[in-house]
Amino acid sequence: MEDRQRKVRIWLKPANLDDEQRRRQKEQVKHTNAWFLAHSSFQDWLEGTTRLLWAIGKPGCGKSILASSIVAHLHSQGLQSLKFFFNSKLGTRLDAGPLGLVRSFLAQIMCIDSALVHTLHTLYQRSSSEEAASFDTLWEVFRDWCSSREQPLYCIIDALDKGLEMSEGPDDFLTTLFITFKECEMVRIVILSRPNHKLEEHMCQDLESTMDPVEPLSFSEGPDTETANTADSAFHTLTTQILIAENQVRSDIDIYVTDQVKRTPKLKAWISQADIDNLCARAEGMFLW
Repeated sequence: MEDRQRKVRIWLKPANLDDEQRRRQKEQVKHTNAWFLAHSSFQDWLEGTTRLLWAIGKPGCGKSILASSIVAHLHSQGLQSLKFFFNSKLGTRLDAGPLGLVRSFLAQIMCIDSALVHTLHTLYQRSSSEEAASFDTLWEVFRDWCSSREQPLYCIIDALDKGLEMSEGPDDFLTTLFITFKECEMVRIVILSRPNHKLEEHMCQDLESTMDPVEPLSFSEGPDTETANTADSAFHTLTTQILIAENQVRSDIDIYVTDQVKRTPKLKAWISQADIDNLCARAEGMFLW
């Protein structure tokens, strides 16, 4: 079995997401992102009241570190989860795009369910190439496995908007993703992305609902949660949105800047608390600033 799993893993060539997860966790400052993990919409998602949670934020607001925090939280709770971070640095365009996602998901599932090794090894033996099978073939295996789940499976997909940019057929990919999600009741997904009209349109079309508009959104004022509006109560329990706005991450940015100042002797000597407060106010909800 171990030899089969090794051969299949080499064939799949999944991205090394564990190293990326460790790097992100190392960058995270303690106590940040606690607001998101305590959010009622996130708790509803954990409990299965809603099955798709869309966390929307502008560039530089900390979505990547938030994604790794969600992964770590699920692991600490002993919950089975899959992760994928769309990132152009992961390798080739295929590694970082939709094919990279399904390759990575299947490689992670092999650690959860050894029975999948046999299915994938059969595909590997039938393959005439050292390259893994097509996206459609691998996704069918993933969908079939998810449809038989009796326990919740949590999927974290970070920077889906970047994944669409790296996809040769973004519309087909989104349709496949959401139809699978809709059909597999035990699968729960967190999507983190920038505001994206194509993503919004497919949620409306493939999940048969009318979502609140994603743009324009105020990232500094207003309520902290944007939730799908629909008369269909069944869909209302299916998906929800959390807007990563300035008022949520303000305290996290304060924690982050204070930590960086304390870690740097020269900054610690030169920068006062008033300076820190001014820096945080000018950040406008952006760690990147």
